Amino acid sequence: ENEDFQPKVRAAYLLNQDKKHQKKIRSHAVRFVELCDKAGYDPDLPTAKAVTHYLLNFSDANDGSAKSLRQVSSYLKSAYTTAAVPWLSNTDAGLVLVFIKAMEEQDQAATRQSVPITSRVLLRWFTALPANDEHASLLKAMLLTGQCGLLRAGENTRRENQKTASAGYRVSDISWSRESTVFTLALGLTKGNRSFGGDTVTIANPMPVTAMRNYLLEKGLMDRPDALLYPQYVTTRWLGEPLRRLARPAGDDPACFTPHGLRAGGATDLVESGVAYPALKAQDDGKVTPA
Repeated sequence: ENEDFQPKVRAAYLLNQDKKHQKKIRSHAVRFVELCDKAGYDPDLPTAKAVTHYLLNFSDANDGSAKSLRQVSSYLKSAYTTAAVPWLSNTDAGLVLVFIKAMEEQDQAATRQSVPITSRVLLRWFTALPANDEHASLLKAMLLTGQCGLLRAGENTRRENQKTASAGYRVSDISWSRESTVFTLALGLTKGNRSFGGDTVTIANPMPVTAMRNYLLEKGLMDRPDALLYPQYVTTRWLGEPLRRLARPAGDDPACFTPHGLRAGGATDLVESGVAYPALKAQDDGKVTPA
């Protein structure tokens, strides 16, 4: 088994005595080495550039959050220490710490600035959106589904970057009711559900249902189950740009809106409609059908 995990840092988990975090240490060590192999870094001579590259990918995969970056960095260090492979130099370790602090500050700023994007906000934005905008149908389908389904940014796109061609939702991830008045989106593994099969979210609200159906028809995707649901350029990081572009013509401050606001806006709509907090929490955890 050791040979399957060369270079030797891949076998670190076999020796690690920290049972509580053993699987996570192993998982991050293996994925870090895989990234090094693909990006041309030497996994047995880790650098700040390689580690920050890995942490940035991890952040993108978790909705741009910096919440766990320190822990992930410590997992990598533990794997290298256990495998008796030199970790970062003091200089590189300092650079990684500076990077993590910058990401944390950015994360906190985004959370403070993000205004809930309710259905009323989206309708105002779409009213100001030019009819000939090439992304009009895409934005309506994606943003309304994300907002109504309380989706995190990563759940909304299911794609970390443009280079991962196999990532992203497929048309077959959407299943329709017989009357085409409801659709279910297979989210896969999510932050709240890491079990086999992952989560689904069922959308019954007429606005996102109509928007998604119109988008699929316009793009000729209804009969292409293996095609990407959204274009390859639609990544987690990309999602913030159209929000700012939509806000400005409607008279809103673009700096106040981030992808976090879609999830918060959907929850705000539910609370305003009379949904009690326990029911809202259950819906958020279990992906119960949004109204």
